[in-house]
Amino acid sequence: MVVGFAQGLWLTSCAGRHVAQCSLNRVVGAWPLAVSRRGYGLRMALSSDEDHAAAVEEKKQRALTNPMPVVKLKKGKSKIFYDGNAIVLEGAIDCVLGPESKLVPAAILPLVDHNFSVIGWGVYNPSSKFRFRILHHVIQDGEFDISHQIDMVHTLTSKLKRSMQLRQTLKLPSEETDAFRLTNSEGDSISGLIVDIYRNVAVVESSALWVEVHREQVERALRATLQDDVEIFWRQSKDKLVQEGMSKEELETGPNPSEAKQQMVKENCVEFEVALGAGSQKTGFFCDQRDNRARIAQLAEQKDVLDCFSYTGGFALHAAAHGAKSVTAVESSTAALSVAQRNASRNSVNVDFKEADVFDFLKGAIENGQKWDIVVIDPPKYAPTQKSLERARRKYHGLNKRALSVTRSGGLLLSCSCSRAMTGSGKFEDMIASAAQDAGKRVTFLATFGASPDHPNHPSMPETKYLTATLVAVFDT
Repeated sequence: MVVGFAQGLWLTSCAGRHVAQCSLNRVVGAWPLAVSRRGYGLRMALSSDEDHAAAVEEKKQRALTNPMPVVKLKKGKSKIFYDGNAIVLEGAIDCVLGPESKLVPAAILPLVDHNFSVIGWGVYNPSSKFRFRILHHVIQDGEFDISHQIDMVHTLTSKLKRSMQLRQTLKLPSEETDAFRLTNSEGDSISGLIVDIYRNVAVVESSALWVEVHREQVERALRATLQDDVEIFWRQSKDKLVQEGMSKEELETGPNPSEAKQQMVKENCVEFEVALGAGSQKTGFFCDQRDNRARIAQLAEQKDVLDCFSYTGGFALHAAAHGAKSVTAVESSTAALSVAQRNASRNSVNVDFKEADVFDFLKGAIENGQKWDIVVIDPPKYAPTQKSLERARRKYHGLNKRALSVTRSGGLLLSCSCSRAMTGSGKFEDMIASAAQDAGKRVTFLATFGASPDHPNHPSMPETKYLTATLVAVFDT
């Protein structure tokens, strides 16, 4: 893996240390001068300005002589990080100061603002668009000297234990549910680390370079947080790791992910088999829809229910277990459908499974005049980026038009999107309304839900709020 800089220029050399090209002489901003009639205010303002300049100069010198590199932000770019945002993009970084020899991938470095005040410590990755991930925010100025080095195991352990305490407050795990998310990346202040608990297995979704580089420390922190009988299962998100700068050769020759296996879990008293490892989606199960599945279960008694993009039967099994008159589940993956069928047998419920493309299935259902009382559509991420939003919006529109067409008058549609670009656009309900008009239906919006609370999002990072599940009542016009 090559570590480099866009400029590649080094201005000075001192005692084996190098200073990257950056705006070192632009660190002191203009300070307003409060001028009184007698000039007293002017003298005080000048004194204050001089004190500030001296303090900045002292911090700068400490940064220049720091034994480890220091990541410095551009002026005007620090506020969101003081507010708790954890991801620093390339455009916010002014330069990296310090010894080039120690600028290794996923090195733990301090982050400073344009005045050299320490914002926090984190991991630096010159190959990723997420150039710096903050793992420890400074609580107050001067909490630590810039030369301080955080202990990765201690930092991760304290954050993981806090995450576990929050889950216990949420009554997770419980007698009814033993599948939940322990840490949700930025939502739990550990950017790039996701851990799901499936009964006595902790599944690590490794999608950031630092998680791979510091794998031993991550596992030690988990061991210090979890009970002794919990197995740690390592799952690499290879596409994301390639985006993080890892080569396919490194992924093949580096520490291997865990061997694929099956694990049993319970969610809202419904038993599920979870496939871990190769071929599974994400960590193997979608705990983020737990509360939404429970909502559908409460409404399903004596209703005909259609679950589209069923995967391993999440919504379908909940509906069937709570007295639905009939349940149809549509899934295109043969492997996922096989697990769903075993799940239905395990729970002694009847579900009519259909292996089909959802769009084709709904088109055929419309042609055959089939109708359901409750329809759930939970498609994959159609809009992974902002650039793909318009194309995705058309796909969502077509899907919702078909789903509305097969919903009985007076029935319910739960329309979901896991695309942050769609959720954040503020136009999801507009899309449903437009699809209803094209389908010759009238809709009333009843409620909009998000992910289950063990998937928290950070207030300074709205992009972490990705899931939308909108419940609408459907009527013939």
